Amino acid sequence: MVRPRRGAVLAGDPRERSAVHERLTEAVRRVTTETEHGGRAAGSASAALEEAIEEARRRYTRHRVEEALDRFRAGRVGTDRPTEAVEGIPALVEAAREHRIDTLLVRPDGPELDRETWVGARPDQVAARRSDARTLGVSDPTAVRADDALLRAAAVTAADVLVVPPPDEDDTDATDIPTGGLGALLRWTYETTPA
Repeated sequence: MVRPRRGAVLAGDPRERSAVHERLTEAVRRVTTETEHGGRAAGSASAALEEAIEEARRRYTRHRVEEALDRFRAGRVGTDRPTEAVEGIPALVEAAREHRIDTLLVRPDGPELDRETWVGARPDQVAARRSDARTLGVSDPTAVRADDALLRAAAVTAADVLVVPPPDEDDTDATDIPTGGLGALLRWTYETTPA
C-alpha cells in the first residue's frame, strides 16, 4: 500500500467540491479535508479559510505522528520478530548508513539530540565513534550533533521526518516516545541476531 505523505484541503462551491472529491483516488480521499470556505470568486479568500487550512494541517500532522508512534511501539526490537523500528544512536547511524530510515522521529527536547557523532563527506558516512568513521573510509571525520547527522541522511534518502511532541503536550506516555529523543521506522525489516 502506498501511503500519501501529504494532506489536502478541498475548497470552493459545494457541487464542484463534491464532483472533485468523487474523482480522487481512495488514498488521496482519505487525507483530504473539505471546507465550505474559499473559492475562485474575487474576495473569497478569507480568514475562515486560513483557519480551516491550519486546523486541517494540525489534525493531519497529529494523526501522522500518532500513527508513526503506534508503528514505532509495535516495531521495536523483539527477540521473536524482525525489527521494524530502532532507537539509540548506534542503531540509528547503522540504519542511516544502510539507507533504511523510512521515517525519522525527533523529539526536540530529547537528551541525545546533541550527542556527538562523526560524519564524512557523504551523508551515509555517519558513525557513533570517530574510529568507526575511519573504518568507513573517512580520513578526517567531523564531529556533529546526532540530530544534524541523521537529518542530513534522512533528507538525502527522501525519508520522512516527524517531530514528536513532548509528553506533556499531548498526554503521550514518556515510555512510548523514542529513547533519547531519536528513533526511526525502517524501510525494510531485518532479523535480529541473538546476543
